[in-house]
Amino acid sequence: MRRLLRPEIASFSVASLRLDAVIAAAFRLSRDKAKQLIESGRVCVDGREKTNVDFVLKEGSAITARGFGKAGLLGIKGISKKGRTFVEMEILR
Repeated sequence: MRRLLRPEIASFSVASLRLDAVIAAAFRLSRDKAKQLIESGRVCVDGREKTNVDFVLKEGSAITARGFGKAGLLGIKGISKKGRTFVEMEILR
């Protein structure tokens, strides 16, 4: 039987819009584990495999992490006083 993915809208504060930071926040991983996931070739952004952790995401980017789920960067909500970026994402697990 195929498992159905449940969409969830979530807001996060990330240090930057780098791929490793956003994946770590979206899938509740450490930044180091997110880096390993990306470097192993298990992450696609907008249908293209990405292996560089410093890739900068844009609004509307679709992220797929094999074994963890899918996420979409819905929007950038603002910047905190300390320079962190608030993002809103749709996550399918």
